[in-house]
Amino acid sequence: MDAFIRQDAQEVTIREPGEVAHRLVVGQHASHSILNITSGSLDLGSAGSEVLKGHLYVAWSGVGEVTGIVNLSGGSLRAHWFNTMTNSAGDVAQLNISGTGHLRLGGLSVGGGHTHADEQVSIRGSAASVSILTRAIFEAHSTLRFTLDGSGVSAIHTDELTVDPTAKLEIDFGNYIHSGSGTDVILLAKANIFATPFAESNVSYENTKGLRYQLIQDVDNSNSIYVAIPEAGTSACAMGLLALCCVLRARSVRGQRADGPMN
Repeated sequence: MDAFIRQDAQEVTIREPGEVAHRLVVGQHASHSILNITSGSLDLGSAGSEVLKGHLYVAWSGVGEVTGIVNLSGGSLRAHWFNTMTNSAGDVAQLNISGTGHLRLGGLSVGGGHTHADEQVSIRGSAASVSILTRAIFEAHSTLRFTLDGSGVSAIHTDELTVDPTAKLEIDFGNYIHSGSGTDVILLAKANIFATPFAESNVSYENTKGLRYQLIQDVDNSNSIYVAIPEAGTSACAMGLLALCCVLRARSVRGQRADGPMN
């Protein structure tokens, strides 16, 4: 039924398939807790009928500073809803996706807690799969971070994307290698309903290594966020709407198609 990782400093690693819980709290009551999923599977919400079944609460604060970190680097994590719940300065709530991890959520809500908490979703590399069946909400004080590998980064696929005006978008070009032909377009997020974009003032770039780039959000009602990277010497005027015609290099598209409703 209910499961908790919340005693002092705890680290739990899932390596085997078939782990099931009704709902799970990672980090509570001044604990510093980490959940690693490396090659197995965790399915939340497969039993029970309560409204809150299948919820994954990260950094459920209230008494003292709390850390809740979920690292998905392989295997799969399925939940009906993912919430960060920070209430105190110094709280940490993170969802880190990398490797070949497969994430499938009914909904995602990050941020809206304490101003001085670290609430973020971080996606590294292009081999993972990230799908959110209803809404992905990045609330106040939250951060969405992408770190590219040599060919791109895994994108978030969701039904609706909603962003608070204070939410941050961070793009780390990592060890990205340009295709060498025209303008590369890297898909970061794709939604059926694009409610609000990230404010340009809250977008930052790291490890650009001399690359030129342009962020493209919902241009021409595309319901998507891209970063366009022109080939060295390519005129900047070739970017913008024309960039959407370029071949998507993000391997993130692979394996992220919806595979039916969650049971």
